[in-house]
Amino acid sequence: MESMSNNRNDLKGLAIDDEAKKAGLDQAVRNLLLSEIFWDRVDGVLKLLKPIADAINAVEGDNKHLSIGPKIFSDLEQAFKDNISSSPVLKSEEECLMSIIPKRRKFLLQPIHLAANLLDPRYRGSHISGEESIDAMEVIHNIATTNPHVYETKVLGELADYRSKENLFAKSFTWKSVKQTSPTSWWNGICCSTQLSRIASDILNLPPTSAAVERSFSRQSWIHNEKRNRLTNDKAEKLVFISHYLALDAEEIVKRINVGSFTGDCDEGEEEEDIGISDSESENSEVSINMDACDSDDMPDLS
Repeated sequence: MESMSNNRNDLKGLAIDDEAKKAGLDQAVRNLLLSEIFWDRVDGVLKLLKPIADAINAVEGDNKHLSIGPKIFSDLEQAFKDNISSSPVLKSEEECLMSIIPKRRKFLLQPIHLAANLLDPRYRGSHISGEESIDAMEVIHNIATTNPHVYETKVLGELADYRSKENLFAKSFTWKSVKQTSPTSWWNGICCSTQLSRIASDILNLPPTSAAVERSFSRQSWIHNEKRNRLTNDKAEKLVFISHYLALDAEEIVKRINVGSFTGDCDEGEEEEDIGISDSESENSEVSINMDACDSDDMPDLS
């Protein structure tokens, strides 16, 4: 639908083209393509559906965190409120549509999602209600009681400091890096002296969906196929690991090498090594490897 909206001028040109008429384009279709009412309705429906499509894409990435769940539903609810009046939806249907997002939110979000949103320094529970905050804190307390490496009373005290921005969390430097790093890196790097960081890291490392896991299964079936059924589980696991990192965005790989996170920064005056990534590979944003070209017996020991 978005593609149709972007190409509306071409479609209108098609509607008045004599060749299209000779080819048998129905007159009713031609009239519809030339109708501004039709295109206004397309735009109205698109404004309702696009936030949903964006939300699905947002949670299916490999580097997404569980905390994004409450934020997505809050954004969807606001998008529906802003755009439903300009959509072709009837007034009698608006109330039914507006109730869909809260119902799905209640069905899908569990207390662990609320705890993740509360512990994410970017949000700090801004997308959950006061009652949900209590449920989130209860989850954090329950996890602390079962973790032998932390003291639950210490965790609760640090949670109170985190929410009220006191002690360590009162320092301005702790919040300056929030937008520059991931939530888990923030807890493990800036706030690693707290016991709450262990709980936060465990929760925030949980994926919001099973999409990343499903992609790993697909990659494993591609590597450990019928032609290579003699691979041991250990070697197949290592090959899947390598394949996953070879499929990283080529631009991201270049960026990491340039900042020295892979090979170290070059000394002044020293020429940088040519990594051999062509422009076409960068545009495709993917580096691939032909696993079938390697026989399992020829693979080096990766242990």
